[in-house]
Amino acid sequence: MDCEPGYYRDSTMTQCDQCSANSYSAAGATDCTECKPNTYSSEGAEICTACEEGKVINGDRTGCSMSLIVWT
Repeated sequence: MDCEPGYYRDSTMTQCDQCSANSYSAAGATDCTECKPNTYSSEGAEICTACEEGKVINGDRTGCSMSLIVWT
C-alpha cells in the first residue's frame, strides 16, 4: 500500500495516517519528517514552506507572523 503525499503508512502497514502540522512526507512514505528550522507546514503537507522576508515562524509552527523588532 502506497500512501499519498502528506500521509504515511501506520505501524500495521494497513492504512495511511495524515502527517501532523510541522511535518511532511512524499508519496509512499512510512514516516513523516519534521520541518527544518525556519520552515513550517500544515497537516497533510508534502513539503515545508519558508516564511517570507520580515516574517517569523509562529508559536505552533503552522504559519508565519510579522516580526516584531524592538529598538533600544
